[in-house]
Amino acid sequence: MKVMSKFENLFACLTGAESQAYLAERIVPKNNTELATCIRIYDNIKGYGDLFLYEVCIRKLLGYGTSFGRIKILHKGTGWVRDPRMTNSKWSKERDFMFHNWKEWLQISYVNTPISVKINSSLRRTSWYNPIIGELNLSLCTPGNTTWNMDENLIESQLVIEAQLKEYEQEVEKMRKKLLAHLALLTDLWFHETRNESFKVTLEPLNQSWLAYAM
Repeated sequence: MKVMSKFENLFACLTGAESQAYLAERIVPKNNTELATCIRIYDNIKGYGDLFLYEVCIRKLLGYGTSFGRIKILHKGTGWVRDPRMTNSKWSKERDFMFHNWKEWLQISYVNTPISVKINSSLRRTSWYNPIIGELNLSLCTPGNTTWNMDENLIESQLVIEAQLKEYEQEVEKMRKKLLAHLALLTDLWFHETRNESFKVTLEPLNQSWLAYAM
């Protein structure tokens, strides 16, 4: 896939963009002008702002349905696996199955309790707290073992987790609308450029820092 290598080099952790781009290339006709716009955005990625604009472009192209033949795109926070950042590494015994995107060198320790379920924007996007207390005994990694010593400070009720995930989804939607407005202006600008027509538009540069999108 032609877009894969650049994502691997620049934003290896953001595999959702790769998956959606691959899906678009499979189901959208090659001569689709919207796909060409998305690819042009991709070709000029300089940071996270451009990356998320690209994701918004691809998602708009695909439509906002969730089913594409044998492929289904789940809403944020509703799958079996999710990012710990959404709930500041807190989880519910009733609704959570697995976190992903854990990297050992990004594991941190909390200082104060109780730990808020709210996202801490001062931390790195992929930082996480270990839900297990003590050293892992790999000999206990057998089917049916339930003797893990879980950190109670990181366990939350299902109600609180669900409320935080809903709030997270609403913040993502706000960001999506802003990026869609930017995309509309950019698309108009490029359209008039191809026709050598003058087009006056004030296009504010996107913030390329991940902190601007630390949700």
